[in-house]
Amino acid sequence: MEQEGLAHVVRGILDPGSTVSFITDRLVKTMKLKTSPLITEVTGIGCTHAGTCRNESEILVKSPYEHNAPSVQVRATVIKSIVGDTPSTDLLKEVDTSFTNSLNLSDPNFKISGGIDLLLGQDVLGQVLKDGVVRSTKNEFVGRVGKEAHTAPTQHRVDTRDTDTGL
Repeated sequence: MEQEGLAHVVRGILDPGSTVSFITDRLVKTMKLKTSPLITEVTGIGCTHAGTCRNESEILVKSPYEHNAPSVQVRATVIKSIVGDTPSTDLLKEVDTSFTNSLNLSDPNFKISGGIDLLLGQDVLGQVLKDGVVRSTKNEFVGRVGKEAHTAPTQHRVDTRDTDTGL
């Protein structure tokens, strides 16, 4: 994420079950992002009411690894919180993650519990995913390959330049 030319790395997740993208209110305030009014009801699994969102923010998301890759423009709905810390506790050192050694993980600290500030939904998923599947050394499915392998929460650079003027 960039603010006044400075790069910021944010932790996020890809969610093919979400029809829109979300950004936390905390990140919007921390980065002093511009918002636009938007009134929308958010529902979750089983059509449970998750709240009313009142703003959205336009951001540019870029892979921290593929410097020549194009930025993806995202219109994200501002929400108080996306999900609790992920993973819920730090993964034990005994958990075998050796299959990740050859991958450019978007979140090299995926074993460490932490907050999620960005959710990329169906609205932009096709722009960040590539064809391919990542499997462990035991040939178990791990995840899809995106701009980088997504085996856990992702980190993205978000550029806060005005998306209409490029400034």
